[in-house]
Amino acid sequence: MNKKGQGELLALMLGTLFFVLGFALALPLTEVTIDAVSTMDCTNSSISDFTKGSCRLVEVTSPVFLGILFGLAGMLIGAKIT
Repeated sequence: MNKKGQGELLALMLGTLFFVLGFALALPLTEVTIDAVSTMDCTNSSISDFTKGSCRLVEVTSPVFLGILFGLAGMLIGAKIT
């Protein structure tokens, strides 16, 4: 197997790793996010602006992280298929 073939196989394996890692971390990240939001009392309407911003940041972090993982996996797998 030449070096190009080895590189394509490595990229395919890494892409698969990131894809599986994204699915494996989806549920724990969601549970941690829900726990953090309930601990910070984000549903209270009389909280400060700083706490509201922290709540929004906590809520956005999990989908962004998973999106980056799935995007990276898609790029690695898709680049080697063509």
